Amino acid sequence: DAKDPRLSYAYVDLADAKTRLRGRLGRQTRNSGGVLGRFDGLNLTYGLTQRIELEAVAGKPVFSTADGMDDARTFYGLSTKFGPIGDNLDLRVFVLQQDIEGLTDRSSVGGEVRYFGENTSVWGMFDYDTEFEELGSLFVQGSWRLPSNFTITGLVDRRQSPYLSLGNALIGQITDDFATLKTLFTEDEIYQLALDRSAITTTYTLGLSRPLTPKLQFGFNATRSRIEETPESGGVLSNPESTYSYYSMDLVASSLFTERDVTIFGLRYAESTTSNIYTLNIDSRFSIGRSWRLSPRLRVDYREITTDASEQWTYTPAIRLEYRWGRKVRFELMAGRQFSARESDTLDQDRESYYINAGYQLFF
Repeated sequence: DAKDPRLSYAYVDLADAKTRLRGRLGRQTRNSGGVLGRFDGLNLTYGLTQRIELEAVAGKPVFSTADGMDDARTFYGLSTKFGPIGDNLDLRVFVLQQDIEGLTDRSSVGGEVRYFGENTSVWGMFDYDTEFEELGSLFVQGSWRLPSNFTITGLVDRRQSPYLSLGNALIGQITDDFATLKTLFTEDEIYQLALDRSAITTTYTLGLSRPLTPKLQFGFNATRSRIEETPESGGVLSNPESTYSYYSMDLVASSLFTERDVTIFGLRYAESTTSNIYTLNIDSRFSIGRSWRLSPRLRVDYREITTDASEQWTYTPAIRLEYRWGRKVRFELMAGRQFSARESDTLDQDRESYYINAGYQLFF
């Protein structure tokens, strides 16, 4: 959109084979070494040995491509990567400092671990803020392939949400300028406001899958999330604790009706503080010749809405058609219908809608 231009990436990469020095300058994205996504700045990497890399980064965060970089914040950090250790293990330790209008926005120390074995893989990281003396995030994800073809996956994610920083004190205030906020509150009050606006979020996920036959595979996943209550402070109301649970079971069948087709039968159950949702999903994919793909699908939802004791049924049949022209061009057409009926002691509401989407993809 020419009226609202957005720049996601714009950088230049440089590398020197002799000194093993690499650099990237410009708008870029990184999610390691304490950096949280997109930023404008410089990232330098130097290969000290075959197994040790030193890395330096500096710049300004970009939270939205529409708004550009955050002029009030500047960060700089160092990290060291060790590995591969024993061909399977990589370790990284880092420190990162981020300032906002002359105060410490974030001051993080942490580490990352990646292990990829024959039957086991683990990726984990932690980030501790020395300024707030709080754990900013702890993340561990792994998978294990057991004897009898079972595969277990697991995840633990504990973090402050939004990510812990002094700038969170702006949430809910009458100003979005941190310099102005400093004139309204003392430094100690700003630190407390930032903590009060940063809710602790914890998520646990467990998955199990196993092939039943060469053409049939079973999978199960369970997720539970909890967002802790945030207190009332600085004129901002408190937010109550909320929880969310999600369970899914899938049966994936290949070549069920024709050669090379795939059909997924899925059951879902989601439970939150406001509703319980039961879902049946059937999604098939058929190949017609070498160029055409046909994908009919059906989704049925039953929702128990606890806020007003109502019930809602939703039916969504759809069909997707894809045409592949060579290796570089794809055309897609998708059409569907949605019908919902909601009932309660005081409400009887039916809704119906249709949609159609058309598009293309070019691969260079």
